[in-house]
Amino acid sequence: MIKRSPLLQDALDASDIGCEGRSFRELCFLLIKAGVLRLVSSIPSVLVELSKHSLHFLHLSSLVRTRKAFPPFFPFTSFPHFHPPYLRHRMEKTLGQYAAVVEECMGLFSKKAKDYGTAWRILRVPSLTDQIFIKAQRIRTLQEVGESKVGEGIRPELIGIVNYAAMALVQLEMGVVDSPDLTAERAIDAVGSKLEQARTLMQRKNHDYGEAWRSMRVSSLVDLILMKLLRIKQIEDNSGKTLVSEGIDANFLDIVNYAVFAMIQLDEGADDASKGIGLLP
Repeated sequence: MIKRSPLLQDALDASDIGCEGRSFRELCFLLIKAGVLRLVSSIPSVLVELSKHSLHFLHLSSLVRTRKAFPPFFPFTSFPHFHPPYLRHRMEKTLGQYAAVVEECMGLFSKKAKDYGTAWRILRVPSLTDQIFIKAQRIRTLQEVGESKVGEGIRPELIGIVNYAAMALVQLEMGVVDSPDLTAERAIDAVGSKLEQARTLMQRKNHDYGEAWRSMRVSSLVDLILMKLLRIKQIEDNSGKTLVSEGIDANFLDIVNYAVFAMIQLDEGADDASKGIGLLP
């Protein structure tokens, strides 16, 4: 049963729809069908009231994620603040963890940029693709074999994947040069901008998928990275042409996010298969 509030009562009075014994989903559909919620600006307010008083709160969260209770023209992107409280909390946690991982990756990139300069600017994108592939394949081997002969574990390879993917995005945007043309500071800004672009994409996808990645193993995320790399290789072999698929840049952005997710999962000890082989702190 849903407790009546002034805002909800006005909507119900206008439609002569009773809420006794009705589920949240049924009530939403009836109100929309009756035209009471035809002004899309009123929908978030009504739903906020419902979420405060409804016993179907978990059902509300699933409706928000799947958008099943709303007309197709409902502009969700206009209301980024509208999430059930527990989803907002999870997103805040994710943003904090994401920022910490990016800071770690950028810290290493900055040190290398100051030590070695920006020699990577001469690398063609397929060369960076191959470097990322080597790192992802090494992680997969470590996960399957369970030991490292050189004393390095999964995390350094994931950091390398994040940075190389961001560098590839810079190369796609700025083009390849015959000799280094960026100062360390400009290179740091350029790579940081690409990681920020990846973070923005992550927020949009998290909004739609409800942080499904948190239920994934690190090994699965690594497999997804390898799959994306194989797609990139195919696109590169096709001279960058695709018929219906995303371009190379979209795949690199996904690789950044998969690698960041894997590092977050490692921090939380979510991948039991990596424990006990010297790969977790």
